[in-house]
Amino acid sequence: VKSRLRLKEEILRGDAIGSSRSIYSNNAILDAVPIDSLFERSLSSVTKFFPGLAKLPIDKKKPLRIVGGSTNKILEACLPIGNLVFGDGVQAHCEIAIWMRSVGDPIVGELAFSYRVNDANRNQAKAHKRADKFFKKLQVELASWLEIGSTKTALVYGKPE
Repeated sequence: VKSRLRLKEEILRGDAIGSSRSIYSNNAILDAVPIDSLFERSLSSVTKFFPGLAKLPIDKKKPLRIVGGSTNKILEACLPIGNLVFGDGVQAHCEIAIWMRSVGDPIVGELAFSYRVNDANRNQAKAHKRADKFFKKLQVELASWLEIGSTKTALVYGKPE
């Protein structure tokens, strides 16, 4: 199974429409479904996909379970809708993501755009500001569609991010 690690900054809407805040996460992205067949339900069996877990002072034989139980599995369908160009080397892909308990049973949707900040575009301050301005303006235009102060994860699992 192919996997890759990624440090991710998510820029989310802040407490007010037209504002923003950041959350950070370390992600392991697995290119496989269903997750049940990838590993046994123990910490040691997932360390090949999440190598940072091996360093934790936790008994590696501890059992793992799906958040919310096996009936709370979530499917995600992503529909790419295009690219946004904010400046030289700052091009974002845009998509709509739908989370479902089963196909055809949507729970929540998300309109998102993302781009990588790298050595080649890090100093493109005007382009990054354009992206930020677009994000805030989009909130104003779509205000009636927004869930205030939440994320997909918080809505589905009932936990703050």
